[in-house]
Amino acid sequence: MITDEEITGFASGRNVLLAEDNEINAQIARSQLEPAGFNVVWAENGKEAYDIFIESEPHYFSAFVTDLMMPVMDGNEAAKKVRESSRDDSGLPILGITANTFYEDMATSANTGINDVIVKPYKKRDILEWLYKSVMKYEGTDVSDDRSR
Repeated sequence: MITDEEITGFASGRNVLLAEDNEINAQIARSQLEPAGFNVVWAENGKEAYDIFIESEPHYFSAFVTDLMMPVMDGNEAAKKVRESSRDDSGLPILGITANTFYEDMATSANTGINDVIVKPYKKRDILEWLYKSVMKYEGTDVSDDRSR
């Protein structure tokens, strides 16, 4: 199991792009990520999130967390645009968040470049561990799922 200290040390100073159209859900996500040490940049839809990503310095964001169902541009389309961008950080970890558990929706997300999907309501520990493992792997430090302490 990954310890709280490992997550806090890892998260400190890392930037996460959050796309969430519901302000209350965005506040909940921020209240889970920021105390762990993440800097959260919030976008109200996928288009805004994509624009923020494109305008940021390469490798500014360690991960992209997106609601899948949003107005203007949904999370799947935003993820697809990030993946199709010519930036060398277009492979950053992308986590989809949804209240929908239909298999077809999960498969669609996988086809757009989303690495994984978690279902609302999710536990704080689930998102923090996903970020830890996914970002470490993306950066070249693979973390085994079966660690024990």
